[in-house]
Amino acid sequence: MITISVQHVSKAFGKRRIVHDLSFEVKEGEVFGFLGPNGAGKTTTIRMMTGLVKPTSGRIRICGYDVQRDFRQAMRHMGSIVENPALYTYMSGRENLQLFARMLGVGAERIDEVVRQVGLKERADDKVKTYSLGMRQRLGIAQALLGHPKVLILDEPTNGLDPSGMRELRAFIRRLADRQGVTVFVSSHILSEIEAMCDRVAIVSAGRLVHVASVQKRNTDEHCPTVWHLQPVEKAISVMQSHSDVNTVKRESDDTVKAGIPADKIAEVNRALLKAGVAVSGIEREKSSLEDWFMTLTGDDQVD
Repeated sequence: MITISVQHVSKAFGKRRIVHDLSFEVKEGEVFGFLGPNGAGKTTTIRMMTGLVKPTSGRIRICGYDVQRDFRQAMRHMGSIVENPALYTYMSGRENLQLFARMLGVGAERIDEVVRQVGLKERADDKVKTYSLGMRQRLGIAQALLGHPKVLILDEPTNGLDPSGMRELRAFIRRLADRQGVTVFVSSHILSEIEAMCDRVAIVSAGRLVHVASVQKRNTDEHCPTVWHLQPVEKAISVMQSHSDVNTVKRESDDTVKAGIPADKIAEVNRALLKAGVAVSGIEREKSSLEDWFMTLTGDDQVD
């Protein structure tokens, strides 16, 4: 079942287009990572998905309901944290949850359940102003879970968490997906965390979708970094940049180039180089981290 559907979505503020014809789908029970360099349109996309910003064109559906046309139904199936959780610091954690629960028609039993789930049982009755940033983040997640959402959208959920807290949150997100079938859409600037918790990752750059791939398979059948030893480098770069299946090409040295190329296209690119008079002396495929892969696809090492 498709729980998140983003189809040909664009967003412009005045004459400035932030998101360009974005399309992707997320399945039930999937943890889906969303990454992009600074200014890529990632936050704008999340705000459109949660109904905070209206798309200029295109459709976004949550569990089959159009976010614009069927807003109430779509929101019934979604819990979210966009930027910082909206919390009353003069109230206790439990009181914050009780206030939100009344709007949802949720009882005390569900409040106790989500408090246990996020590990705040011992501090639930303390004032939020005494909470660390990480504890406030967990309380925000508890609030997002109150209505038994089928889709959970988390914007930078690891903010303020120490390494131990990150591990706990990662395990919690995986349990939600694996045991309860919740779809979790998560953005984070910590690539190692995305790599550890996500099934698939979408990368956006300059408002456009660059690539969507399985985290586990990216080193075997996706745009894995490939190192080419060849001469002349200038001509090789020109040939690679003109090839539709080659992503960002980076010169490593006087006789080395790194590029993102699908495994099944390496031979084709090699033939194009040889035909252009480029002497290829060696090709190496690197097993890379998500950070390496991100940089290869976007040419940027700054994640928003």
